[in-house]
Amino acid sequence: MISVVRLIVFLVLVSAFYGCKVNNSVAGRNVNFLYQSQVRNGLDVEYKVWYNSDQVKLIWKVQVASLGIKRDDVGSETVAFNFRYRLFQNYSETLAIDSGLVVVKDIPRQRDEFITDTISLNLKESRRYLVDVVCKDLNSINSDQQFVDLEPKAYFNAQNVLIYNNENELLFSPYLEKLDSYNLKITTQKDRLFVRMYQREFQMAAAPFGVVDPKPFNFKPDAVFALDKNENGFFTIPIDKKGFYQIAEDSTKFVGPALYYFGEYFPESRTVLDLLYPLRYITTSDEYSALLKGENIKKNVDNFWLKIGGSPQRAKELIQAYYSRVKYANTFFSSYLEGWKTDRGMCYMIYGEPDIVYKSTSSETWIYGEEGVYSSLSLVFTKVANPFTNNDFRLNRSTSLKSSWYRSVEFWRQGRIITYK
Repeated sequence: MISVVRLIVFLVLVSAFYGCKVNNSVAGRNVNFLYQSQVRNGLDVEYKVWYNSDQVKLIWKVQVASLGIKRDDVGSETVAFNFRYRLFQNYSETLAIDSGLVVVKDIPRQRDEFITDTISLNLKESRRYLVDVVCKDLNSINSDQQFVDLEPKAYFNAQNVLIYNNENELLFSPYLEKLDSYNLKITTQKDRLFVRMYQREFQMAAAPFGVVDPKPFNFKPDAVFALDKNENGFFTIPIDKKGFYQIAEDSTKFVGPALYYFGEYFPESRTVLDLLYPLRYITTSDEYSALLKGENIKKNVDNFWLKIGGSPQRAKELIQAYYSRVKYANTFFSSYLEGWKTDRGMCYMIYGEPDIVYKSTSSETWIYGEEGVYSSLSLVFTKVANPFTNNDFRLNRSTSLKSSWYRSVEFWRQGRIITYK
């Protein structure tokens, strides 16, 4: 794992002010860059919110390898970047209630390491907020923009918990890379936490034009256990099975943050079944059943791609494109289930990256093509209140989507890599 670089000198601030007027709300801007795969090949930045007593900290981590380098006359290498952030009450607000600039410069470059520190945010109430934060590399043209949702401080959620691995490295994602024990630090003074472990095999998303009757979630956990605070002030949670683990302050409450383990290769597809299952979106029922029941599933999958590709080289290109979309669907859209199984993940895989994305507090609208043009495709996803995750969205299904869906699936089956137009 990459080691943490502790900054002794950190140039913070510089300006923060109340009532900074902006051009328009986040909800009124095209934010399709959030789901563009090429953006993820530039500046590598992660954020984690931490409610520490009365303070709210935005912890950031920047991978040094993704930064440009400045060399002086004697050959010394340094990196430099800054953060510009704006704090909004919600996605629709046009007035930022706080704003600031953080500059980090003249940091010696060390390969394969990251730089991490915090930004203090000025929150006056326990309610939802939105942080629009841009990190800019000062030695290249690369930048990264993200929107960070702040949950209310009044209840126990993911922003009340810090997760550390056994190397004492802070984890910025609840999607764990391996089975292991992890150490938790929480903001409250509880000496005991309760964990509900769920092992569920969720169905993949249904086609966008069908009528879906969601089955109620079975809240009976597969295991329940308590965690006691140790002498160092941490709770140690064992993650020993595939599934998700909800953490609660009270054994009677079903609200709290969760940790997820979907397999050792997640978000990538490397096992035979990881390669097979996502094919359900572009196969017939008979084809999929034959692939699943065959004696050699890996050979069956390879033969499927070779058949629709027509040649080994084209099959290789199709495989790379399709499973790259699976990977990014997992990266962008995972919730309590893998991202490729979700409505947004399904649409991302089949239709490609949307040309326009409008994001609000309660929904997302994706547009393929030009806005307002009859031939364009518009998809609306509504946010679902979910006790396990803040990233659950459901497609507003319609029979009008049938033709676009079958057309896009047929393109894949003809060996064509497309983004819907």
